[in-house]
Amino acid sequence: MSHHNIKVNDREYVVQEAYEWPLAVYLFFGGLAGALVTIGVFLYYMGLNETVVVVAILSAIISMAIAGIVLVLFELLRPFAAYRSLVNWKHSGISWDVILVSLVIGGGLLFVLPLLSDQIGTLGGITTFLSSVQWLLGGLAVLAGILFPIISGGLLSSFNSVPLWHSPALPVVFFLTSFSAGFSYLLLVSSAYFSEGMKKGFWGFIFGLSLLLILISLSYLETIKNGPVEAQLGLGILKQSKPFLYGFVLVGLVVPAILGGWLFFGSYVSGIAFIGALSVIIGGFVLRHYILKAGVHTYPWPY
Repeated sequence: MSHHNIKVNDREYVVQEAYEWPLAVYLFFGGLAGALVTIGVFLYYMGLNETVVVVAILSAIISMAIAGIVLVLFELLRPFAAYRSLVNWKHSGISWDVILVSLVIGGGLLFVLPLLSDQIGTLGGITTFLSSVQWLLGGLAVLAGILFPIISGGLLSSFNSVPLWHSPALPVVFFLTSFSAGFSYLLLVSSAYFSEGMKKGFWGFIFGLSLLLILISLSYLETIKNGPVEAQLGLGILKQSKPFLYGFVLVGLVVPAILGGWLFFGSYVSGIAFIGALSVIIGGFVLRHYILKAGVHTYPWPY
């Protein structure tokens, strides 16, 4: 594999190429799925329209399935590697991600089946049993959904050979962007089922998460600026990347904060809400993709 080298003061630094767009897809769709299943379960116990709950949880299952397929085919390289990851959870960090993927898909599906009993029937009384343990299934799915962006971000930040990633801020950033994307997705696909008060409430969450994300990002930036040369080189790559500057900093960070404040504190305008929600989702993926692309090795390497 060829490597992109950066020469500084007669020393060459290597930009990592082991983790590319498939991992960004996995991180994005997995985080989105975790947020959707968590929001869906909470909306169910809030007594919201069950159609929204079903949409949220089925979307989470599909999103996590995409993440899982990408992980197995592109990252683990062999389908049976996923099984080995499941049984090797004591010794492998990626095993925790595989377990969380399984819990979100399995727990979410079993949680939502009783809500679909009119469409699929009782399945021989299975849905009756599932209804009796629905709280447990929902709890497991929510726990996995919350932990997924934190643990996946934590695994990436554990690579001390790539100083740009090696920060406790990274799991927090992944968590915030995942849940912002989850609220935004539901606003895009289920808006017709929400009252204006509920829509404003969702935008209140997005606005708050956006402000927190800006603060964490500024802290992360300051840490990198005062960090190792490799981290500063990675930051330089990000600064020179127009897709990152426009796709994340402007579209994914500034726009949601401004529009979120407008929609939460002011009048609700559907067109503006659409633009804001789409901006959040685009920014979440762009962030993951370009953070991976800007990773610069320190020595000894790899990892």
